[in-house]
Amino acid sequence: MKYLIGLILWGGTLSVSFSQQIQLRKSSPSKLSTSVASVTKPLLIIDGEIMPNLVKSKIDSSKMVDPLDEINSNDIEKVEILKGLQATTVYGEAARNGVVKITMKKITATR
Repeated sequence: MKYLIGLILWGGTLSVSFSQQIQLRKSSPSKLSTSVASVTKPLLIIDGEIMPNLVKSKIDSSKMVDPLDEINSNDIEKVEILKGLQATTVYGEAARNGVVKITMKKITATR
């Protein structure tokens, strides 16, 4: 588990048994040691597209998985975090638990 002020990341792989998760701690004056039970799932946006909680697996289309399970972390260019009033002003009530915006690296063609 990795921590960044207000952000909790669980690393994973494309295996069925273990998935990646991102959660934002709610804003509060409490200490960094706030329990994982007090976190909620943020709105996930990948390359400008709001992602549903579950998507069809690229490996097995009969299974639904978290969209983060379909991302290779080496393909991520940038991750932005929006919380509180900033998140809800831009994305509305759907962003009440914060926003994680992921920008993927662009593939460039060479000759």
